[in-house]
Amino acid sequence: MNGITWTEAARQALEEHLRNSRARYAEGGAEPDEVADDLRRHLEEEALASRLAVVTLDDLRRILARIDPPGLCDDATARLAAPDRK
Repeated sequence: MNGITWTEAARQALEEHLRNSRARYAEGGAEPDEVADDLRRHLEEEALASRLAVVTLDDLRRILARIDPPGLCDDATARLAAPDRK
């Protein structure tokens, strides 16, 4: 992502979240790729607004809880939530 470093755990969780959410986006009548691009852009904006130099898994979960709440409980995000994976 532009200008902000993402931990590997955060990057993996985001990619898995987006893969797992494609059906939900499509069922809502949206184009999954467009929603994924918008979500990535919004995440980047939130990270910049929060002045994060590095986005950790905890940061990702906190931001997703605000901007994409149904995704918060995705198995991928929960599975990667171990503190040692930041």
